[in-house]
Parts: sequence; C-alpha cells; structure tokens
Amino acid sequence: MARDSGKGMDAGLAGELAVSAASMIPMVGPLLTPFVARLWSGVTEEWARRSSTALRLACGQSGLSPEELAEVIESDPQLVSLAARVLRVAAESGGDRTLKLLAGYLAVAVSDAARVDEAELMLTAIQGLSDPHVRVLERLGTAREGSSSPWEWLPHELEAASGLRAELVQVGVQGLVNAGFVSEVGVDGGDASGDRGGMVIRISPMGQVVLDVLRDYPAEGGA
Repeated sequence: MARDSGKGMDAGLAGELAVSAASMIPMVGPLLTPFVARLWSGVTEEWARRSSTALRLACGQSGLSPEELAEVIESDPQLVSLAARVLRVAAESGGDRTLKLLAGYLAVAVSDAARVDEAELMLTAIQGLSDPHVRVLERLGTAREGSSSPWEWLPHELEAASGLRAELVQVGVQGLVNAGFVSEVGVDGGDASGDRGGMVIRISPMGQVVLDVLRDYPAEGGA
C-alpha cells in the first residue's frame, strides 16, 4: 500500500497550478506568486499533520504499531481503499473530534474484518461532519436532567448545554438530520411563560452507533 492517500502528489500538482495561476494575473502576478507559494506550503503541511494525527490515533485505538497497522491494511484491498478515504477526509476536516471519529472507524475495520463494510458506510455519512456537528451529537447522547422526555431536546436547550452559538447549533442539527444521526420527532410550541419551543430532536440509532465508536475508541490520553 502507498503509505499516503495520494494527497502528496495531488497537493504538489495543485500547488504548482495555484502558483502558476497567480503569476498570470496582470500587474500584480509577480507580487502574488511568493505569497501563494508560501500559503500553499502551509496548507499542505496542515494536510499532512491531520492525516498523520488520524493514523496515530488509529494505531492507539487498535493497539497496533504503525508497521503492524500498515501490514494489516496492505493485506486487504478494502482496507487500502478505506484507509485512503480516511486520510483524505482527515486532511480536509481536521477537527479533534472528527479525527478521533475517523480514526475510530479505521480501527474498527482493522480490528474486525467483518465490519469493513460498516466502516465504509459510516465514513460516507460522517465525511461531511465537523467538530460542531460532533459536539451537538455528543450532547444529544446525554439525558436532560429533570425532564419527562430526557432524550428529547429543543434547539435552544442544545445551545445552552453545548456552549455553541445558535447558528452553529442550527447548522449542526441540520447536518446531523441529513446524515441520519438525528431524528425530528415533533414540534414544541412553547408556552405562555415565554419558554421557546421549536423542533423536538433526538439521537437516532445510527447516531448512537457513532457515539459508541467515540466512547469505545478514546483518543490519546483518554480525551
């Protein structure tokens, strides 16, 4: 197996194109070219860092050394494909929670060949998620104290509990609903005291599977 996802080759070509395009801009092209080259170098370094972090987490979560992880992946074409996708998504997302989740699914597949198809399916669902999505999902996986429906949440309750801004909660919930990790189970109209209502949401069975992976495969240091 190539020990990277092809990102290095793609990044090199993309960097050349970016610098070339900048140099062709009339008047300011020569001035922009060094800046674009320096900026692109930083981008590719960050891609490499995120991919490396995902692999390091996968090693820790699977209990394998880097060499052992590579050997297991190389032995199965499906794992080669899955690892390449994990590295690509890791490079493009990069939030701590997202990297932990990606590494968890790679560790699941490496540890149990029967779950490779499950990991492929879940990777498709989670590749558009960012850290705010995962933070909202984690909060939905906890019970609301003192509620008659402890697993059902309203958006403003999620805002207060997660510490995220309203717009981030809104985008996070919508993304989770689209991915099938959260279900809308009704509408709360609020009450006369001024309590805000809204769409009632709860974590779905598939969303619970994602949380189980996060809990079963903790990040380095138990974070």
